[in-house]
Amino acid sequence: MNIYKGISASTGIGISSVYFANTATLNVPKTTILDSEKDSQWEKFETARNQVLETMTKASENTSPEQAAIFQTYCMMLSDPDFISQVKNDFQAKSYNIEHIINEKVNEFAQNLILSGDDYLKARAEDIKDVYNKVLSVMLNQKVLTSKNIPEGSVLVADYINPSDAMFITQKKLKGIVTTEGGKHSHLAILANTYGIPFVYGIENIDKIIKTNDTVIVDGNSGTIYVNPDEVVLHVFNAQIKDLEEENSHLAKFKGKAAATKDGVKININANIGNVEEGFLAFEDGADGIGLFRSEFLFMEKADMSEESQFAAYKQVLETAKEKTVTIRTLDCGGDKIIKSPDIIQESEKNPLLGWRAIRFTLDNTDLFKTQLRALYRASVFGNLKIMFPLISCHEQVMSVLKLVKEVQNQLTQEKIPFDKNVPLGIMIETPAAALIADHLAPTVSFFSIGTNDLTQYTTCVDRENAKVSHLFSEFHPAVIRLIKNTIEAGQNHNIDVSVCGELAGSIEGAILLVGMGVRTLSVSSRKINKVKEVLSRFSLQEIENIALETLKHPDAETVLFTIQAFIK
Repeated sequence: MNIYKGISASTGIGISSVYFANTATLNVPKTTILDSEKDSQWEKFETARNQVLETMTKASENTSPEQAAIFQTYCMMLSDPDFISQVKNDFQAKSYNIEHIINEKVNEFAQNLILSGDDYLKARAEDIKDVYNKVLSVMLNQKVLTSKNIPEGSVLVADYINPSDAMFITQKKLKGIVTTEGGKHSHLAILANTYGIPFVYGIENIDKIIKTNDTVIVDGNSGTIYVNPDEVVLHVFNAQIKDLEEENSHLAKFKGKAAATKDGVKININANIGNVEEGFLAFEDGADGIGLFRSEFLFMEKADMSEESQFAAYKQVLETAKEKTVTIRTLDCGGDKIIKSPDIIQESEKNPLLGWRAIRFTLDNTDLFKTQLRALYRASVFGNLKIMFPLISCHEQVMSVLKLVKEVQNQLTQEKIPFDKNVPLGIMIETPAAALIADHLAPTVSFFSIGTNDLTQYTTCVDRENAKVSHLFSEFHPAVIRLIKNTIEAGQNHNIDVSVCGELAGSIEGAILLVGMGVRTLSVSSRKINKVKEVLSRFSLQEIENIALETLKHPDAETVLFTIQAFIK
């Protein structure tokens, strides 16, 4: 038996024999062409692009809703006028064949996304390479991946798997996926999570350590794979699989049900998303609404986010939500979120997380901010929209925001563009300053949303990405809990809704604590929705409130967490 450590992209445990999928590298030639050949070569590109677009469109109509959302995203990439225009300009300016120009432009665009350092954007880089490699494979008559012979119920192993080639995930009932390349935010990871398939990536020299017909255990919980395990190890993991199946069967009963305590007190469970596709999946998982739409991901995916581009994205997610609420956070760039755009100039800073980011940045770039507000208000007539502003730290910022909102509303009225003038406006409480003056901020807005990730980081002065101090990062720190309590009380006193959209809300211990402190709306990642529903259903509101009150007496995070865990058990 050999054991290899990778990175988990989807939890769960799977055991089966291996099918190793050989992935061929696309061979794109570079040749010099004449000007007289350019029209025919461009026509060749358009023919291939339209062929792939038609294939993707048909695929989106004849597959699962989860995979349909991915194909629809790819169709948008294939139809992106900005990218196509860039390809055409380069093609006209150079004397090389169209395949080389496309490949060069795709790699350039993907590299910019990879250099952002953001895992989510790295996954989007793979998407654009995937979809345009489909176009190139048609033009060059080459195949990138063959997967026809995958046995049903096998563990699929490969260097890399394109999401658009992953139709067989549902068709083949895979027990696991193992790759060298991958990402937690990739479309393949999203699909694997949706269908409960353990997925581990980051396994180097995969072709040398795993062969077709090997028996492999894929432990997506720890990111570990076991190649040709012995009988003792197999017995242990088979027992774990049985336990997981029983738990998933139990949690499935909560899908589509409203979250409530044992005595029937309703709790809203919303989802945190970064794009329209994730919104679709969230509603499939039973989300009551979208508690956090990170609009900066739209900007990070695409260099040019015009008013029309933003409007189309916001409109789509609102229409997907139907009558359910969608809370969209305005641009939160800066800090660790770098946006590559000629319209957004971000400067190098000594302490970026304490610097020119989020609302501070947008208030200094009012044209950019007003463009986003216009797009949001125009989209507001297509659903139930709420707008939220990030990293507020003082009353003056809120007043400045409301002034710009009024200007945008007046512009739209003069232009006779319909919008909902009663869209609720809220702020994120993610700085200690905002939490401490929450009573002054509450009268100015319609709701608070507590961002526990940044609130914890700023309160404890701990960078959770720094391995040397990450053990000090805990949302259960008594100082963080007191700031949350202060915010909740300010909201209650001024009759405005207080929700939580940080990681704390998605843990069962955090959900118990927050509901016990008075929060009635939690926003979590889709996969955690039913787990949170299940734990809340076990206890009455009085029991939950009693344990929350008990935690306020403790002086350290470890004791707070232990107290809640003991209560749950």
